[in-house]
Amino acid sequence: MVSRAGYGENSTIVGDLGQSVPRFLQFCIECASVTPLVGVIILLAFIAVRRRFQPPPAPARRRRGPTRATLFTPEERSFLVVTLAIGLAYAMTMALTQSRDMIWAVGARYTPALIPFSMMLAGLLIAKVGGPSRRRWVALMLLFGFTRFAQITPWAFWADPVPLRDPGDLVAVHEPTLALARILRTQQIAYVQSLARPNPGVIARICEFLTANAAPGDIVITNYDWEAVYFHTGLPQGMKVLPSFPIYDAVRDHDLPRYVFSADGARWIVWRRVWAPVWGQDCEAILRRFAAAGIPVRLVASIPETLYENRENVHFRRFGAEGYIFPWFENLPDALIFRVDWPQGGGS
Repeated sequence: MVSRAGYGENSTIVGDLGQSVPRFLQFCIECASVTPLVGVIILLAFIAVRRRFQPPPAPARRRRGPTRATLFTPEERSFLVVTLAIGLAYAMTMALTQSRDMIWAVGARYTPALIPFSMMLAGLLIAKVGGPSRRRWVALMLLFGFTRFAQITPWAFWADPVPLRDPGDLVAVHEPTLALARILRTQQIAYVQSLARPNPGVIARICEFLTANAAPGDIVITNYDWEAVYFHTGLPQGMKVLPSFPIYDAVRDHDLPRYVFSADGARWIVWRRVWAPVWGQDCEAILRRFAAAGIPVRLVASIPETLYENRENVHFRRFGAEGYIFPWFENLPDALIFRVDWPQGGGS
């Protein structure tokens, strides 16, 4: 997806102030899709209008102080100001340091930090709007808790559900695929169902295969997510330090095993075809080289590609029963696992 150089370019402080405006709007949309930001704005507007047109109480005899009761206590006003200032500063920081594409793709990694603040704001405003009426309290709690009317989703039915942002759009909107999911919090049901249903992704399937078929010490080469593969299998990882890396010469002086620097001796090649050779581990080139050298290589497994494991971003969350609530990529090429049958004494 994003290489080291690409991520650095996408996280550079903006030089043109005009670029920060669409970035700021994009981050606000990301926040509004996972927090009750729209509901908070509507409640604040309702309180302001009601306060403006509410007649003052009749003046009491010898009454001291203001004739109209204070809506918020000093502590509540301080909380409102501080919380809104934190949200504004957060959004401005994202607008200055992240591109629109980066905010669209991974911006919701940062929005969870604003969820507790927005929920506390919503709770305070619900208490103020509900007042002594239990029916109003219950209605607002149900509206905020089980529907998306406090978020941007129901208000953006014009947006097409797409897994990638259109570069021509000024501001893109994350939209669920089904209309019902834009109104109700269907992911809550999907999450509960996921608790009782296994939901292994591509990494889990790869590790299951290697655990069942690889011998201890077999060298594995893969072009993506090798940390997770190593963590779950303990198999050594080949071809991890390439000559193109700035640290190559320094690392070579530390007498590391030969397989760290090349594909020689690799027994398994896990080719995640959906990913380009992000760090230079080009599995296709390795297979061509082995074929040219007459080294037998067999395709032993083909595993459905899920691209990511379950992520903290609800826009990329894979639920066990419902799949993806937000649109997802179609026709992803399977991950392929090859076994290298080295000649006697030529490999591990």
